[in-house]
Amino acid sequence: MSYVNPWVPPVLEGNPWPLPPLPEGYDPPLWPPRLPKFRLPKIRLPKPKRLRKKPLITLRQANALLNLALACCVIFLTLVFPVLLYRSLTGSSAVLGWRFVVVTGDSMEPTIRDGALLLAKETPFSRLAEGDVIVYEAGGRLNTHRIIALEYGAALTKGDAALLPDALPVTPEMYRCRVRKVYNGFAWITKALTE
Repeated sequence: MSYVNPWVPPVLEGNPWPLPPLPEGYDPPLWPPRLPKFRLPKIRLPKPKRLRKKPLITLRQANALLNLALACCVIFLTLVFPVLLYRSLTGSSAVLGWRFVVVTGDSMEPTIRDGALLLAKETPFSRLAEGDVIVYEAGGRLNTHRIIALEYGAALTKGDAALLPDALPVTPEMYRCRVRKVYNGFAWITKALTE
């Protein structure tokens, strides 16, 4: 038994798809027919908000910190620095572990000139290393020389302008401080103050 699809019209001779005859004067519509244009309505979505990172500090806080830093600098320059300089130049003890030392002599030239101002820190003797410039007391006066060797708990020193090392090694009892900063430009000021 053969299967017949009821939705497929039978094939006729000459016209596989039979259509009824069109009446006279009939103008067939355009094909395919024009469908009305369907436009989706425009939906305006809200713009996404930009996530702004909150700054660590505001401009007002930064301005306040800057003013505080400037005030501290002014206080240091007007009150602490002169006291520190005076106590160091007169041979008093260091202030907060720091002291100024005025160089007298040319044994460290050209690194440190005669009359240069040194900013030194009281560092433990065990933290010293070769190449450090130290201030030590020998013969009742302060000397500033460079460490060239550390042996047997003492430091062997030599001036940069000297050919031979110092005859007497520096012991922890003779050591005073380590030089952290050299101000050669203050030589004329220190000479004027000390003379």
